[in-house]
Amino acid sequence: MLQGRPTGQGTLGAETGATSTVPAPPVEPMPVAEWLSSRTLVAPRLDRMPSDSPLPTPGSAKAQQGTGARRQDSGVAHQGSRPVQGLAPKAGRPRRFAPGGGALLASWIVLTAIAAITLMIAALVVGMRLDDGQINGHLGTATATVLSVSPLQTGIEFVDAAGAAVRPPNGVLYPGLLSVGQRFMVEYSTLDPTVVRVGGRTAAVGDLVLGITVGATWVIGLLLVLWLRRRSLMMAGNPAGRRVFATRAPR
Repeated sequence: MLQGRPTGQGTLGAETGATSTVPAPPVEPMPVAEWLSSRTLVAPRLDRMPSDSPLPTPGSAKAQQGTGARRQDSGVAHQGSRPVQGLAPKAGRPRRFAPGGGALLASWIVLTAIAAITLMIAALVVGMRLDDGQINGHLGTATATVLSVSPLQTGIEFVDAAGAAVRPPNGVLYPGLLSVGQRFMVEYSTLDPTVVRVGGRTAAVGDLVLGITVGATWVIGLLLVLWLRRRSLMMAGNPAGRRVFATRAPR
């Protein structure tokens, strides 16, 4: 058992000047079992620990300190969810096009549109020549009346050689300078009266208009293609100063 001992002395200063020593009260000794229990580490309860948390080990504190030191040395440190200044940002979405790729793609789209317009006009020219050949091979004439005029077609009505009233669903060919109610001479195919044209006009009337349309389409389209290709080369040569769809972090 632990024994108590006097811890100090008291001095009484009496009026008479005499001094005396007063012993301190004895200290009650602490039981050994209580003293040991107060210095015993309580083991953690496993039932109160989260399932994903690692068990504490004697070297865990040192391991964590070592890990923190390595992170600071390598520069990989975070403050909350925001990266520390000076570190590389997270990689973003990859860009949809390479520098200049959008302008290059637009130039190909313009070229495709030019080719499509050219093919449509060529098909129209061939169809006009075929209709003229059919009318010239089986020629019939009649007097027609203009019923309607629109940008797409001009509706007419006439009576063929058999006495039947004919209203061509596609209108009359080469209907320039016609007005509603006007009467004029038409030429049609006796095999198919719906194939009809204005008398005295042939496919050569529309050749000039179609030629101008094709020429203007190619001139405007090629100028636009050259401008887009030049812009594509400029952006590819200096992508840093150009605006792109998205950015990618350097590796």
